[in-house]
Amino acid sequence: MNLNSKTLRAEARFQVFAHLSKGILAYILSGLITTLIVYNIQITAVSKNVSLIPDTAEKALIIYSVLFLALIANLPLTFCAERFYLLISRQTPLEPISLKCFFEPFEKPSLFFKGSLLVLLVSVMNVLGIFVLVFPVYLAFGLSVFHLSDNPEISVFEAMKRSAKTMKGKKMFAFKTLLPLWCTMAVFSYLLSSLYFVSFFVTSVIEIMIFVVLALIYEKSRQESGMSLTEKHENRIG
Repeated sequence: MNLNSKTLRAEARFQVFAHLSKGILAYILSGLITTLIVYNIQITAVSKNVSLIPDTAEKALIIYSVLFLALIANLPLTFCAERFYLLISRQTPLEPISLKCFFEPFEKPSLFFKGSLLVLLVSVMNVLGIFVLVFPVYLAFGLSVFHLSDNPEISVFEAMKRSAKTMKGKKMFAFKTLLPLWCTMAVFSYLLSSLYFVSFFVTSVIEIMIFVVLALIYEKSRQESGMSLTEKHENRIG
């Protein structure tokens, strides 16, 4: 990797703020279904004076089933958002990015379903990683969506395999690069917890930066890989 952590974070910050409005909108869209369903449940509970605390097995089953279905319905939007952050990492500051790009996977049924399945599998792996080694697992598969976005013909498992291969030897670099962002997000989430909209804005910007950092690592690795292939070809010719 030919960049240090500080330089990569600075580049990510520059890209995010250059396309901030579209990035925030993509972030909002990515959690839209789950947010609307949770909000509707809360409003219904308040209007009917019903407690949402799952004090019975039946109530717990209903609440968690609805939330699970909401998360499943949100998978394609999550894939679209992560793919959109990859596009942000590739834009020049003065080059506009259309929000239509966010919805492009919906136009390709195969990519739509594979993207949804990929997000689900990576999420499951991340949950399992909590009980083993959370950061190595998270970072190993953190580039999966980017690989599938650039290569829609490959399978979900191939995308995960390519991500793990790309991140081999780079996980510690990625961890050191992302650690200040994770810490900053945790601190601001705590300090601004009473100011919902301010907290939401700050944490969403930092989360977008985290994805853009991963996208930049993917881009640099892809460029290095392309240069290596070119060098090998030139050596064969020579």
